[in-house]
Order: sequence, then structure tokens, then C-alpha cells
Amino acid sequence: MQNPIIIIGAGLAGWSTARELRKLDKTTPVLLITADSGDFYAKPSLSNAFAQKRGPAQLVTTPAASMAASQNITLHAHTRVTAIDTVRQTVHTSAGEFAYAKLVLATGAQPIRIPMSGDAASAVLSVNALQDFSEFHARLMSVNSAAADGGIDLKKRIVIMGAGLIGCEFANDLMGSDFEVTVVDPIFLS
Repeated sequence: MQNPIIIIGAGLAGWSTARELRKLDKTTPVLLITADSGDFYAKPSLSNAFAQKRGPAQLVTTPAASMAASQNITLHAHTRVTAIDTVRQTVHTSAGEFAYAKLVLATGAQPIRIPMSGDAASAVLSVNALQDFSEFHARLMSVNSAAADGGIDLKKRIVIMGAGLIGCEFANDLMGSDFEVTVVDPIFLS
């Protein structure tokens, strides 16, 4: 049996790699491993979903199972890669060990985690993927629901750390959805 091409990551890079591989080669086995569901969505839509009144489910353009079937690949969703052995050409995961012929790392960028302490440090979220957005969305909706149930006019305040493009898009999106937003950004002096 032929070892597959393994792609680690199911973001735009991972799925695009799978699609391009299939254009060139319809028969080589391809295995895509992802820590999340693997559903396909446009990441930029995370920062404008509130203004469009879209929840996490509406952001998915193609479910992972449909993507895997259309590209004739094997999908291991909700699977964490724990080690890669380049000598033995194996990937060790929470679902077992897989041998590969070629390996593609398409894991995307990770957010910078600023060290924090205090009684609300655990409430700070990074929104870098659909799963992160789902948690963020659920928290905001639960605050809205609790306020409405109690007849309270609750100020919905959010602090966004980072005034780059995505931070500003999130701020604009949330302000347009009646949230009070403060954007903070570090200033580097030379």
C-alpha cells in the first residue's frame, strides 16, 4: 500500500493544497489532519460576522465531510499532531501514528499570547479560527440573553488588543452591532 501525502492543517492553505494536488494527481492517497472540525470557511468573515448577523454555523461555506469527499481525501478531524518523525516519515497524533510519503505543514499563523494576570485573565480570548469565534460568539450572546431576561440595559463593552487590520475590522464590526469597543495597541519607541 502506498503511503499518503499528509497535510497538517485544514485552513485555506491546507484545503487549497489538497485541491491543487488533486488537479495533478487523482490517485495518490491524501490524508488531511486537523485539530478542529476541518469545515471550510473564509477566515476574513470572522471579523465582520456580527454586522452581517451571522453566527458560527453560517460562516461555514462547505462542511469538512463534503470537502473530503469532493477531493477524495481521508480526513482526521479533531486530531492533534503530537510529534513528527522525519527519519521514519511518520506523524504521531491523538488518533495514532501515520506514515507518509510527503508531508505538508499548513498550520497557519498562531496569535501572539500576551502574558496576563488578574481575576479576568482567563476570560481573554484570541479569535483566530472558527472554533475561537464560536466561543466568542457564545459568550457575547449569553451576555445579551442574561441582560434581556433580567430587563437590564447592559453596556456591552469589549476591549480589542491590537490595532492592526483584523483588530480594527473586529472593532468596526462590533461597534456596528451596538457594542462599546476600546482598541489598545502597544507603542514601540526606538
